[in-house]
Amino acid sequence: RVVCPVTFSLFPFFRFPMVVSNLFLWYDEGQDLFSERKKSAVSVSKKKKKQMRETLYCPYCKRPGVLRPAAYVYGDNNLDPEKYLYVCSGYPSCDSYIGAHKKSMRPMGTMADSNLRNKRIEAHRALDAIWKNGYMTKHSTYIWLQNRLNLREKDTHIGKFSYYLCEQTIRECTDYIKSREEKKKSPDKISVA
Repeated sequence: RVVCPVTFSLFPFFRFPMVVSNLFLWYDEGQDLFSERKKSAVSVSKKKKKQMRETLYCPYCKRPGVLRPAAYVYGDNNLDPEKYLYVCSGYPSCDSYIGAHKKSMRPMGTMADSNLRNKRIEAHRALDAIWKNGYMTKHSTYIWLQNRLNLREKDTHIGKFSYYLCEQTIRECTDYIKSREEKKKSPDKISVA
């Protein structure tokens, strides 16, 4: 066995080399130093992520959100029996909820009341009109919106948008569609010298 002081430069996910004091690894010569450690760390972190539930709080009344079947809110009008929602624990007096992803049960955004939910639906329709009419691909439409609203990629999800950002999205999308339609109507004028 060989004693090896560990430095962070050995780990590819740290950017700056630093010596870790009083930390030594014992390994046999010729053995891959970190293969077993990496495999076990990855499997543990994946299990923790699956087990971890999101803790949401209602932005209106500050009560915690509770994961419930969609039938709890929609009743007999529930179209998808496998759908779940994060519902404010003050429901129905506080009408705030958000959908959950089917596989991971993570929230699709932030909890919203009926006004914000309706505004998010309008924003989605306006954004979808761009790529469904063939002006851009769906992916490039989201990149375009990200640049127009000066947002990071992880923040460019309509399920996370505030009322203001929804209005801005609708405005940007309608302006873009209008400008594209005007270009179609006015033929290019060729100047003859």
